[in-house]
Amino acid sequence: YGQALERIENDPRLSNEAKHEDRQKLATQQLGALDVAGTLLNGLKDDSQERRQTLSAVAPYQAGDYSTVAIDLALAAHLRSMSDEARGIAVTSDPRTIDAIVRLPASLTGLTDQQKSRISTQAIVSKNPLEAQQLSDMDQALGYATEASANARKIIASDAGLAWHPTVGMGTTSGDAGADSAGD
Repeated sequence: YGQALERIENDPRLSNEAKHEDRQKLATQQLGALDVAGTLLNGLKDDSQERRQTLSAVAPYQAGDYSTVAIDLALAAHLRSMSDEARGIAVTSDPRTIDAIVRLPASLTGLTDQQKSRISTQAIVSKNPLEAQQLSDMDQALGYATEASANARKIIASDAGLAWHPTVGMGTTSGDAGADSAGD
């Protein structure tokens, strides 16, 4: 993008108006390429989320396995009756209690949704450390790529005098700003 923009700016045959039009064309092409890249990034984020969901810290209930359900519910009742300090110890030290917490809704255990989420994540990481680390690394890289793409969009749109909105993506000429976002 930078070299193409420099060629436009240094072309003595182009009038200022032609340079402006060429900058806008180039920016629109680049923003289109970034839209394609953004779609690919979103697909990779979805894949990462799907992979994360396939990781399971505990086996789900099996049809007809009423004893596991009964034990989980008894553990949940016991957790609710504990003091916060005792509950904190139980949820980090007893694997069977952790399994019950992961399978049951947080409201049955006396834990908040955030506490349950943290415990579930820790259980997944402890049972699948390599894959959990790979997913974490992938999420971080995707975050960096998304941020870099957003920054590139902003710079390209600004250089070409195009309006830019982070949720719209494609830049529009200042006069067309309402028309582009109205279609989305």
